Amino acid sequence: MALDKLQGLHGLAYYIYCDLLDRPPSHTIKSKVFESKYKAKGTEVRDAIRELRVKHKQPVCSGATGYYFAPNKAHWERTKAQLLSRANKLREAANNPDEYFYDGEQASMF
Repeated sequence: MALDKLQGLHGLAYYIYCDLLDRPPSHTIKSKVFESKYKAKGTEVRDAIRELRVKHKQPVCSGATGYYFAPNKAHWERTKAQLLSRANKLREAANNPDEYFYDGEQASMF
């Protein structure tokens, strides 16, 4: 992992990075473990994971068993597919209620 991508890594994201770095992929870590260990909220853990993925370009995988670093591209591709699927579902949920409105007016439900 290139060190230049990790400049500015600090706080919760740094601690999570260190915890994940020390484990093989078969020893995943659930969000609740990070929450308890670092007295963090679930949203803070998700934000830290997002920071690792986006800002520091780290391949942090996620699944039902927890978080881990991708040991290879196939693992990352599964997480990537899951993230893209979730993004598409969120986009659909955000756009579908638009049909309820017309010309800036709210349609009558009754």
